[in-house]
Amino acid sequence: MKSALTLSEFARIIRTNKRRLKKLNSDYEYARYLFYALPGIDYEKPRIQSSPVYDKITIDLDRLDRIEKKIAYYEWMDNLWLLWQKSMTPRETDVFHRFYMQDKKVSDVASELLVTHTFVSLYIKNLEKKWALFYESHNKDEKR
Repeated sequence: MKSALTLSEFARIIRTNKRRLKKLNSDYEYARYLFYALPGIDYEKPRIQSSPVYDKITIDLDRLDRIEKKIAYYEWMDNLWLLWQKSMTPRETDVFHRFYMQDKKVSDVASELLVTHTFVSLYIKNLEKKWALFYESHNKDEKR
């Protein structure tokens, strides 16, 4: 069973998600090309009968399947990100973006928002609790 995704791990995934999805889609297109491409004849190599150990179609299908699963996971993360943004209050959004997305310290967030360190720490603690409930409820939906 997968362990629960923490809020900081989620933010790290979301920060690089668009770039990652672009690369995965590019990898998928190349893997599809390899699947349909016919290898040319290499006259320098001796002719070898195909063996069950090296079956090009199975290897290519496995590669395509792995990439499709990764793409589906990161697209699900994008949808989760949209839902998570809707669930936060404006103040929570400010704290979340500064602390998790911009990777700032509590003291920097407090000085930017003109509040105390304790206030920011409480918001971070509340965000983590809210995230645990949010992720648990949406992860159950994904498993169904």
